[in-house]
Amino acid sequence: MFVERIEKTIEKYGMLSKGMRVGVGVSGGVDSMVLLRVLLELKEKWALKLFVCHLNHNLRGEESLRDARFVEDVAGRYGLDFLLKTLPAGSKPHGVSLQSWARQERLKFFEEAVRKHSLDRVALGHNMDDNAETMLMRFVMGTSLEGLKGIEPVREPFIRPLIETRREEIEKYAETHSVEYVEDSTNRSTKYLRNRIRLELLPYLKERYNPSVVETLSRLSAVLRRDARYLESRATELFGKLAEVEEDGVSFEREELLKVDDALLTRLFMRATEVFGACRELMESAQAEQFIEAIRGRRPNLLIPLGGGLYLKRVYDRLTITRRKPHEEPEPSEVPLSVPGITPLEGTGYLLKAEVVDRPRRLDEGGFVAYFDYESLPQPLVVRTFRAGDRIQPLGMKGTKKLKDLFIDEKVPLEERRKIPLLVADGRIIWVAGIRQSELFRVGKHTKRVLRVELLKENGNKT
Repeated sequence: MFVERIEKTIEKYGMLSKGMRVGVGVSGGVDSMVLLRVLLELKEKWALKLFVCHLNHNLRGEESLRDARFVEDVAGRYGLDFLLKTLPAGSKPHGVSLQSWARQERLKFFEEAVRKHSLDRVALGHNMDDNAETMLMRFVMGTSLEGLKGIEPVREPFIRPLIETRREEIEKYAETHSVEYVEDSTNRSTKYLRNRIRLELLPYLKERYNPSVVETLSRLSAVLRRDARYLESRATELFGKLAEVEEDGVSFEREELLKVDDALLTRLFMRATEVFGACRELMESAQAEQFIEAIRGRRPNLLIPLGGGLYLKRVYDRLTITRRKPHEEPEPSEVPLSVPGITPLEGTGYLLKAEVVDRPRRLDEGGFVAYFDYESLPQPLVVRTFRAGDRIQPLGMKGTKKLKDLFIDEKVPLEERRKIPLLVADGRIIWVAGIRQSELFRVGKHTKRVLRVELLKENGNKT
């Protein structure tokens, strides 16, 4: 019956298909050894190719070596491929929590195994009690709905066939079927929060409040996962529409984010951090709240460390999540336009020559000269360089366009974009010098006096 119930869980969540190549994460403990035994029972029926995967973190000296040898011996007895990775002793970076580091190393190990051995799935031994412990741990430490929903039965390539099975059932199966396993001595230590929850909090809750607290939390986990799936589908759709994913960051326009409900903003934030390999369950609710506050708040310039080497940056109406701490960007150059006169813009290599003239018969002197209806222009005019989130209403268009998109369309190199002078009237860009004029303040049939502006090189030569 035990194996049949595990198989039902596999079928319920679509964990496996016939003929799959499956890595089995085997630490040597009771959960992973029972998982391996169950998959061996199903191996022929499902035509599975099994690989035993073991990561030696090298944290417990001789005991770690004992575990690796034990798992290797088990793999050999069953004629299974054995994949082993041993981390150098003392390889944990300073300042990183042991459990967070160990988890990331396991993920890297399994991802390498998937890639090198063309694995379709990696089966892990998390059970119903593990899920309850995880939910309580995240609740105590602070998390979002994403974290509170617990352990996913399936998150490809990872599957957890024991997720609906109690630990006591697993231990009973191991005893009645003579499943050998080893014990990790650190599992009895109350130094770690998860162990304290397993050894102290859960027994207390069972005794004083609810003997079925593990099953209750499992049902809650299922409800939260169901609701999360709907929110996730909406967030996926929004992320595709609103996120600009580049090598150095994921960016959003604040104007668009202001229209989005906070529940979805949280998921957009999680999705953006995932681009850089962050684990969304480990992203605390406080970090998502910082993202929302950066959107809703009035401070135009922010730089917030998120942890894990990620930063949230707001520059005016653009928010970016990046993997490296951005260098402090100087305020874009901004100077008044001299009319008449020549206005240099420091650091750009360009200057603008401006004069007021009678309306000429021809207005097509090329892209390096722009004409505007002088009488309708608000004063003063200023010249500045590009800011994240800048937009223009191009000549002949009703709507606006991001300058970033304009630069991409015109194939302007990234390093040149902050050198191009922008002519600004009343906070609105009316000319991207040498590239595009705005529809605003255009010369009309009744215009008599025009402002003529020409883009010149710093030495005074025409561009």
